[in-house]
Formats: sequence, C-alpha cells, structure tokens
Amino acid sequence: MSTITLTGNVVADPELRYTQDGTPLLSFRVAENHRRFDKARNEWVDLRTDWHDVTIWRGKAETLAEALKKGDRVVIVGDLESREVEKDGSKRVYWRVQAREIGIVPKAKSSQPAVAHDPWSGSAVSSDEPPF
Repeated sequence: MSTITLTGNVVADPELRYTQDGTPLLSFRVAENHRRFDKARNEWVDLRTDWHDVTIWRGKAETLAEALKKGDRVVIVGDLESREVEKDGSKRVYWRVQAREIGIVPKAKSSQPAVAHDPWSGSAVSSDEPPF
C-alpha cells in the first residue's frame, strides 16, 4: 500500500455505518481536481479529475459524521488502494483511500460591505458640556 495525501471536494453527504461488532465506519467520495498554469494563455487549465472512495474508522468516523458534508474541501492522509474493473470491454481503475487523518479546509470568508451607519461609532462633540 502507498501512503497518499490528497486535497479534494466531498461530492455527496458522507454515510456513517456500523459493522456487526459496532465499529463505526464513515464513507464518502472525493473529487480531486488537477490543474496547471498555462503561461502562454496566462490562465489555469483543468487537466483531469480523480475520484476517490474514502473510508475512516472508529471515533474519527463518528466525529467527522457530525461535521463533514457535501461540498466541503478536505485534506486526507491515508493508504491508497486500487481496484481494476472491466465492464463492456473497457477497463476502469477505482481508487479507495483508507484515511488515517482528515481535515476540513475552512471556507474563505466572504467580504462584507462596510456598514453605512455605525450607531456605536459616536461623533465628535463640539460642546463645552461634559459628555456624561
């Protein structure tokens, strides 16, 4: 087995299941997009998308089941396994990652417009009276 670190997007809500002995197992799919910068065109070019089935076990499975959802960007470290399937004369390779660690990448904060009127900012008082 090979160790892999990948970054991708969760394509469907994860599924939490339990084995017969009660061990938690979380499974989901991740799309890993590969791109490169084309200097001649001065733009990013999409190369390919790799699809990975991901599983994680035990306490981490239950913790992530509460936090992870479709659309989340994740960083995964785990063991990469491949499975080759032939269907209708064409071969396909499916990848599965037995994750050891999964981190959810925080979403970028959207820029908020400046407040037009801030009632707490106060204004300069040009009075000789004390402000209290």
